[in-house]
Amino acid sequence: MSHSLLSAGDASSAARRWRDAARRGAPAVAGGVAAPAQPFLAAWLAEGLERTLCVVCPDVKRQEEFFHDLRFWNGDALLVPDLELSAAGATPDPELAAARLGALPGIGAMKVQTIMALLARQYGVELPGLAALLPAQRTLGDVTTAAELADYQAGKRAAKAARRAAAQ
Repeated sequence: MSHSLLSAGDASSAARRWRDAARRGAPAVAGGVAAPAQPFLAAWLAEGLERTLCVVCPDVKRQEEFFHDLRFWNGDALLVPDLELSAAGATPDPELAAARLGALPGIGAMKVQTIMALLARQYGVELPGLAALLPAQRTLGDVTTAAELADYQAGKRAAKAARRAAAQ
């Protein structure tokens, strides 16, 4: 984003209030902003934030338009189709959910497996095909007490030490 665009946003007291709200994690409702300007506002708000900024659109058509305009201002934008948001009567696809999790910054394949195991084993989420995605080995998603955590971490350290010894 060019310096002049950032300066233009900084000049508006309303835009500064929205940015302050976004930094606090509070909703920043942009109802008074013309629809064509809203993707720019979202990109401007996201600039410099150390958290994910989520935008909710009133319908699928506006969501797709917003996403394509936002990609012009912020190439890191992700579109989450409404069927993935657990709409009433819809069954989320666990493979797609795992792929979306893996696309988030700092979430690698092992964390995806842990999160999916946590959802299934501790929260009772049951989806067609979810069992096939779950790791056979014990993960952090299976830990429910401090004693289990200590046991899990000790086992993980022992396994790493064994792999290092085998590699030498």
